[in-house]
Amino acid sequence: MRQAQKQPPGTTTPTPSAPQLDDQDRRWQQGCRVPVESYLETSPWLRSDPEGLLDLIYNEIRLREGHGETPALEEYRRRFPELEEMLARLFEVHRALCSEQAPAGDAATA
Repeated sequence: MRQAQKQPPGTTTPTPSAPQLDDQDRRWQQGCRVPVESYLETSPWLRSDPEGLLDLIYNEIRLREGHGETPALEEYRRRFPELEEMLARLFEVHRALCSEQAPAGDAATA
């Protein structure tokens, strides 16, 4: 019987959606802005993997922001109604992370 190998500390287990994430990054860098829905056509198993799908959605949000866009929760709720609650949490966490990373001089004064 084979024993499961322990993973070295500090390493992460690749997610099933890792190849799609790599492809998404690469294609956006090449100027081909492929929407998440395209990955659902080529990898339909993502519909049964909400975390993997959220990884792709979040990556798309980050990529769009990197291109000067401001993706909105409402848009993603329309595109992925089955993930409505998870999307709300995703955007909430994303806003919190962005506000923590904003330089102090960027804060609006009252």
